[in-house]
Amino acid sequence: MRRHVWSAVLLAILICLTGFLVGGSSSAVAADPPSQPFDLIYSATDVKYRIYQDGVGMLNKTEGTLVAPAFNGPGIIKAYLVWAGLGRDDDGVLMRRDSEPDTRITPTTDLTWNRTTFDGRPTWGCCGEELTVYAADITDLGIAATGNHTYTVSDMEITHTDNGQQVVENWGFSLLLVYEDPTLDRTRDIIIKLGNDGLFAEWTGLIGPNSDVQCFAFESNGRERRANFSVVVGGV
Repeated sequence: MRRHVWSAVLLAILICLTGFLVGGSSSAVAADPPSQPFDLIYSATDVKYRIYQDGVGMLNKTEGTLVAPAFNGPGIIKAYLVWAGLGRDDDGVLMRRDSEPDTRITPTTDLTWNRTTFDGRPTWGCCGEELTVYAADITDLGIAATGNHTYTVSDMEITHTDNGQQVVENWGFSLLLVYEDPTLDRTRDIIIKLGNDGLFAEWTGLIGPNSDVQCFAFESNGRERRANFSVVVGGV
């Protein structure tokens, strides 16, 4: 690679929290006002849902396939595709389940994060190039389904200019599914946020904005609180 990252760089960010509550209620509060906020795109309260999230790195290639485990619940509640890289690829990507025909996926309105959508404020970048994170709500397309399937994303060409040449630098894609599981022994709250942010350590190159740390607060009533979370990480 043409750059060196000495420790984890958190960039295309997806936070999925599943708060298990034994009585009482919960609320989510942000910390300091962020310069590049994570947008709340989905939440559900007191539900028996699970979250699946996994991804494929696509540096130096334009196609990648994710083999997902079997989902045997009643159905998919929500499905999101997230993809990222240095530059722009506003015409989207192709996606297919198993050997079915490809479907063109374009970013859902308001689910694109880069310099343009942040009113000209810089996103994290390297070597002068900015990062773009795209996402699409693909629930109604029916691509994501219960059962055991593979999901392939192709025609990804996130492009920037480097020394006068157009260069493709794809970082990869992630599939996020929220699905129903009636066998859960208790209900939970689901909170999903997407955005574009950077967390740096021992980095000698261009420094981006401060990391957007957001807190989740629960009312204190002497009961157990448990939470699971998941993030999409790129550029490591």
